[in-house]
Amino acid sequence: MTTVLKVNNLSKSYGSLWAVNKLSFEVKKGSVYGILGPNGSGKTTTLGMLVSAINPSHGSFEWFGKQASANTRKGIGIFLEKPNFYDYLSAENNLKIVADIRELDYSLVESALKTVSLWERRDSKFKTFSLGMKQRLAIASAIMGDPEMLVLDEPTNGLDPEGIAEVRDLILRLADEGKTIILASHLLDEVQKVCTNLLVLKSGVKIYDGSIDDISQTNDQIEISAEDNQALLDALQSYPDIVDCKLEGNIIIGKLHNNSKSSTLNTFLHQKGIALKHLQVRKASLEAQVLNLLKN
Repeated sequence: MTTVLKVNNLSKSYGSLWAVNKLSFEVKKGSVYGILGPNGSGKTTTLGMLVSAINPSHGSFEWFGKQASANTRKGIGIFLEKPNFYDYLSAENNLKIVADIRELDYSLVESALKTVSLWERRDSKFKTFSLGMKQRLAIASAIMGDPEMLVLDEPTNGLDPEGIAEVRDLILRLADEGKTIILASHLLDEVQKVCTNLLVLKSGVKIYDGSIDDISQTNDQIEISAEDNQALLDALQSYPDIVDCKLEGNIIIGKLHNNSKSSTLNTFLHQKGIALKHLQVRKASLEAQVLNLLKN
């Protein structure tokens, strides 16, 4: 799969504070790459460097296999922070100004507004729009010119549930059309519903980088017990795919990894002469996985 963005040891410091520290990752064509972390984790700073709005202190990155330049930025649609349009102008006229700045044809305004379901409100002034409509207009601005890549910073920030759903559906439609999207958010639910890959930041440092499926499938929690729990604990010491075993009351709790199955564990224990009284697997939620990463 083609790499559209390659980041190598990207860092940004403000005096003694490292907002982003030695960050490296890659984004593949066609993916929806979520950058997740609490406020102050370095998400916006990272995106600002990637779109050349902020100068890095160290490190480098490449767009489409080339060093970042004005030319490579033409292939990127950008939504950073809050929508910034003229209140007294209509949606259509605001996008015409964007077209003038980016030297694009006015014919692209209609298609962009239709994509975000705002064509019927093209003559309405920006100040009359709901926050969700304002966010969608900002995304319309980003997709004008049919860029290969979209960079969206907190596109659902401050929205009510209906507005979040509108923007989420729009992002999914754009992804289905083949757009590669980088989406920064502090909302786990938003990332889980739209992203294929996930980068988790904590205080500017990468603590996870991989697919949503991979992080969701690891470390299932298992509860087991037998007549002799001490003998059970001893037997588990020689089972390679269970870790962090501990006795809580009359139940032993551990974590399965390497996609190990509970049935395989049960067979192993039976061969050791141990009959289980209780066996239950609890799938670890994505929320629990991410919160656990942020705690460490």
